[in-house]
Amino acid sequence: MKKITKFALTSLAAGVAFAALTSTAQAQEQWTMTTTWPENLDLIKIDQHWAELVNQLAGDEVQINFRAGGTLMPGTEVFDATETGAIQAAGDWPGYWAGLNPAFSPLATTTSLFNAVDYINWIQQWGGRELYEEIYGQYNMMYLPYAALNNESGFMGRTPIESIADLEGKRLRLSGRDQGRVLEELGGSQVTLAGGEVYQAIERGVIDAGEFSTPGVDFNAGFAEVAEYWATPGWHQSASVFGVMINLDAWNALSEETQQKLRIAADATMAWSLAWSEARIHRRYPEIY
Repeated sequence: MKKITKFALTSLAAGVAFAALTSTAQAQEQWTMTTTWPENLDLIKIDQHWAELVNQLAGDEVQINFRAGGTLMPGTEVFDATETGAIQAAGDWPGYWAGLNPAFSPLATTTSLFNAVDYINWIQQWGGRELYEEIYGQYNMMYLPYAALNNESGFMGRTPIESIADLEGKRLRLSGRDQGRVLEELGGSQVTLAGGEVYQAIERGVIDAGEFSTPGVDFNAGFAEVAEYWATPGWHQSASVFGVMINLDAWNALSEETQQKLRIAADATMAWSLAWSEARIHRRYPEIY
């Protein structure tokens, strides 16, 4: 009887050890994630926040190795890299892909319509989340929106813009397919530049004025150092949504429980991002305004 008991206990121990090894093996999903933002632009902090939160919540199942934008590939190539599985995930702004599908444009921003809270309400309660998944799903990706910020800073430059009439003939850096069309209707022309190129473009007069993101982000990027005038608010982009593209095969390789943890991290990051953005603006209010 003692021998039988000993054998049973030994078998149990072996089973527990095997289960632990199996669990460890399943925990070794290693993801490479990058973003459209280089290290010197504050928006990268949102992507970093989500990646760090995922590593805390789901680190036993998936580990994200985050790389700043431009270190693995140009920011314009992260969509294709994620779609094909060259990398597992990438942070983005949906409006950059509107040339592929115009549906990406309203997923990113609106002209004088939604503010950040409107977007959060829509995503959380009115079918927005499902629409992101549907559109990105056409490109072999899952999408988790994880940031909503209020309106852009407005146009900084060396030429005054005091009325709609002053937009006539102006070369302005702004993002967004629909935003460019509105500007053209008002007599201006859209110039497409990466965020890291806006400072020099203003300084050298390549553009009459430009913007990149919220007042806090643009101020930290130094645009005010080379601009003499600031036309605010950023009516052309009343809010902006950011998120993470995830290769669908990488997503499907995760358990449902782990997928839920990534969704929870996205929702938490979305609330954090709005508070973070607003706080940065108000803490530096005397300098900015």
